[in-house]
Amino acid sequence: MQQQWRVYAPEGRDTKYDHKMNLRNMHQMGGLLGPVSPLTPVKKQDYGDDLYRMSVECEEVMVVAREPGQRNHEQGIFDDLNEGIFLKVSDENHRKAEGKLVRMFL
Repeated sequence: MQQQWRVYAPEGRDTKYDHKMNLRNMHQMGGLLGPVSPLTPVKKQDYGDDLYRMSVECEEVMVVAREPGQRNHEQGIFDDLNEGIFLKVSDENHRKAEGKLVRMFL
């Protein structure tokens, strides 16, 4: 499967509350307040990107969460964007991966 980096932007969803700190909080509270988090943390940084992994249909998907004002971010992943959630996923599992993230924010 060919993976590529994509911006998390589910069709028909207002994503203004789907951001780095809410993703971090929902991951930490997963199972207590909502669904169990599908994410496995790789790296969490207050002044840099948070990196996570998740499995979608046996594909390992990388997830990067970025906020405005961070001093550094993972190079080569939408360097021109200073905020957002980004996924490295195949065409086949793109919508399923976004769906897993959406369910975390509900």
